[in-house]
Order: sequence, then C-alpha cells, then structure tokens
Amino acid sequence: MKNSFLIISLFLLGFACSNPKQEGTIQGFTLQGTVEGLDSGQVTLYKVQHDKTVPFDSTQLHQGSFTFKGTLEHPELVRIKFKGFKYPYMYFFMENQEMKFSSLLDSTGRLHLPEISGSALQDQYSQYNDSLYTLRKAGRSYYGEYRKAQEDKDQEKINELNALMEKAEQKQNAFIRETIAQHRKTILAPYLIYNNFSYGVSYEELKQLTEQVDNSMANYTFMQGLNKRLEVLNATKAGEKALDFTMNDPEGNPVSLSSFKGKVLLVDFWASWCGPCRKENPNIVKMYHELHPKGLEILGVSFDKDKAKWLKAIEDDELNWTHVSDLKYWENAAGKLYGIKAIPHTLVIDPNGIIAANGLHGEELRSKIEELLESN
Repeated sequence: MKNSFLIISLFLLGFACSNPKQEGTIQGFTLQGTVEGLDSGQVTLYKVQHDKTVPFDSTQLHQGSFTFKGTLEHPELVRIKFKGFKYPYMYFFMENQEMKFSSLLDSTGRLHLPEISGSALQDQYSQYNDSLYTLRKAGRSYYGEYRKAQEDKDQEKINELNALMEKAEQKQNAFIRETIAQHRKTILAPYLIYNNFSYGVSYEELKQLTEQVDNSMANYTFMQGLNKRLEVLNATKAGEKALDFTMNDPEGNPVSLSSFKGKVLLVDFWASWCGPCRKENPNIVKMYHELHPKGLEILGVSFDKDKAKWLKAIEDDELNWTHVSDLKYWENAAGKLYGIKAIPHTLVIDPNGIIAANGLHGEELRSKIEELLESN
C-alpha cells in the first residue's frame, strides 16, 4: 500500500512507533528525494518538536534530485521545505533507514504532496491515519442533514443527529485510546496523546493517559510537552488558587485579577475575530444582566491584536463589563499563564480567589456561577 502522507499543523500532529533501543542494525539514515518538474533550489529539513520546528540540514536540488544523510538518536517527525514554496506542508516520520521521497511540480506550479517509502513508522502511521480518516468520514456524513435540520428548525431531527455525531466521535476517541494503550512502549503513545488530548481534557484525564506511557519515552519531545501541559493544568485546576495577572483596560489603566477578590468572578477569554466567541456573547450578556445584581462580575480577556476591532466588538455586542488585553493575539500573557490554546474559554473564581471551574460553557457554566452566588 502506498504511504498516506501527513498534512499537519502544530495543532495536528501524527505518529511514530518504534523503540529506539531496537534500532541497532542500521547506522544513520539516507533520504533520497526526487521532484519531477523542479530542477533546482534549496531544500531544508526540519525536526518538528512539540512547540517549534528546528532546522536540521539543508541541501540543493540537482536536476530534480536531492539527498540527505545523517544519524538520528531516535525516530523523528520531520518537515521538508522547498525554497519558494509555502505549501503544501510536507511532514513525515524519519528513522535510521534508507528512505525515498518523491513529489511532483505540475503544470500549474503546484507542488504535490510526496510519497514516502522505507520507514516502518510512516507505514504504520498510514494505517492508523487511514483508519481514523474512515471513522471521521462517517461522522462528517451527518453534517449535511444537520444543517438542513437547523434550517428547517426540526429539533427532533437535530437531537437525533447530535446523538449520532456524538457516537461517531466516541468511536474515534476509543480507537485513538486503544492505539495509545497498544503502543505504550513506543513514541506513538506520547505523540497521539499530545495530538489528540493535550487540550480540552482535565488534569486528571491527561495524567491518566500519560501514566500509560513507558518511562523509556521520557526524553521524547512530545512527552516533554505533555509534562509541561500537566504542570499548567495542575496549577489551574478547580480548587487551586487563581494565578494573578495584570493587564490594561481600553483606557490604559492596569487591572489585576486579584482586584476582584471578594466577588464571584467569570473570566471570559475571547476575541473580536473569534466566531464562536461572538456567537456565545449574547448568552454571556443575558447571564450578566440576570446575575450581576446578585454579585457576578465578569473580566473579559481579549486575544485581539487590533485595538479598534476589539473596542468595536465590545460596543456592538454590548459587553458592559471590565475588559483587558495586551493586544498580543495568541501570545496574550494571561492566556499563556493559564495554558489556553482555544477560545472561547472561561474560568470561574470564587470570592476567596480559588478556581471553582475551568473551561465550562452553557448551562454548566451558569449552574456553577449560581451555586457560588447562592453560597456566598
């Protein structure tokens, strides 16, 4: 079977699964590549880590061919980039083997995704990825019906399709978890955990998953990334003291989270450019109008980088509470402090400055806030 190729971003990573201790038979790797239709140019090889890509080696195309040689301490996720071509992103798994890479520059000037051979890791990832694609395709098959049911305001059909889509998602997660358990002594386990479960799960759930991984994987970059994530989740889980931060409001006045001590506080991480955030804002506004007289305060923390757009969204959505931002987009200091990688995201903090909930939305969020207001 031809290798399926990996298309990923830093928030979609793949898989590697051989134990480096078993790799004693071949010293180093050779990667021989060809790109039909592209005769010359620089080729750069990068190692992909959990938080960045690092240049590893570079060479030149000669009559459409290139070669990389070297030695890896253990299997690596790598990226190849051809100078002058931003897309497609070319990621694959490399190990100390003789490997081949082949791609094509077509008549429209489009560089095609390559075929990779010679790596058992890439072969195994292909099998995993093909199975996961089939499961995801089954889940996506309901999307058309769901949109129609929404247009028709057919709540019974919407509920039925929601149940089917949830079941499909459960099958996907079960498959990924089974794969993690089966490969606990290989790089596959930390890689898949990082890819699928490093965000959007609780500290307890992530800790349980990482505890399955064999200690021999401790030095792999994705295991290190998971350990860092666990540290953040542990420090920001319910029951922990809220981490303080200070950020400027629209007028340039510094506002500290700790200044709300004595109040039930909802910290709402959002941005003007975030569609789901804007869609959720009417619900937050309604809750604020109803619960602010009972003691609820809201601190909006924006991931915006354009002040004018931030202020316009506040006005348009009638968000009449305290707002702060450092206008640093995803580098927002408060977001980094709390390890937030997706918005909207909420924190609920009790009058004593203790985190009561992290990541709640909808009715669960309101119920938790009402519970705190009633008990204080």
